[in-house]
Amino acid sequence: HHHGNSGNWGLHRNHQSVHHSNWNVAYRNTVVNNNYYGWYSGPWRGLWGFGWGYGYYPLYPYYAGAEPGYAPPPPSHHQVAATLRATGAFGPGDSGAIGLAFAVDGARGGFDLNFDAFAPSRGGVMTTGLAGSQDSYGFGSAHLAFPILQGASYRIRLQAGGSWLSVPSSSYGPASDAVGVDVGASGQLGLVGPLGLEGHARITPYPIQIVDVRAAVALRAGTFSLLGGYRLLDVEGDARTGPAARFSGPEIGFGLIF
Repeated sequence: HHHGNSGNWGLHRNHQSVHHSNWNVAYRNTVVNNNYYGWYSGPWRGLWGFGWGYGYYPLYPYYAGAEPGYAPPPPSHHQVAATLRATGAFGPGDSGAIGLAFAVDGARGGFDLNFDAFAPSRGGVMTTGLAGSQDSYGFGSAHLAFPILQGASYRIRLQAGGSWLSVPSSSYGPASDAVGVDVGASGQLGLVGPLGLEGHARITPYPIQIVDVRAAVALRAGTFSLLGGYRLLDVEGDARTGPAARFSGPEIGFGLIF
């Protein structure tokens, strides 16, 4: 009887040891998740290959060795990601905009290059829409980016650089260009599962005031993302570039992260 109790005690002890080991694994995963992703391996795991939880939307590509359903190790200060984005926006009538953007982003800084061709939805010098014209407004910008708030699933950056505006020839005058300083902020935020928010707000104050705003929801699947949101480009009137021009409307597109 005594030996039987000892055996049972030994089994109980082994059970406690296994339970304690499992608790350690769970605790370790919970700590990683709370600190970095707030992960829960749920119904999205089988479909996307990763779990369902806050911050699935990545600032960086996933580590190849990350265990499905769990957050990867936190990114190092030396890790960077390159993103490519193509978008199209639609305004009232035949107004519209198409854009390309490329960015290199890291915890210590980065840069971005952007270009948009657009036909204003209000004002401007164009008499036809983007599809019916051989020329259009062009707006390009380049910035250095400096993160001011960041975590594993969010980042807010200050941006400083320059912009270039091209206005097509029209009855107002010949084609013209304007170059100025461009400043603003951009950000990304992981929401739930593969959903995230991203966007920017920038302004060129001189020689012609230009406001550039974008806000989008991103649905990510690995390196690929579908984007949907809103775009605004507002150009102040000027004697050289013509009357004020404004484009605003819903935007769709896709992105790649490397």
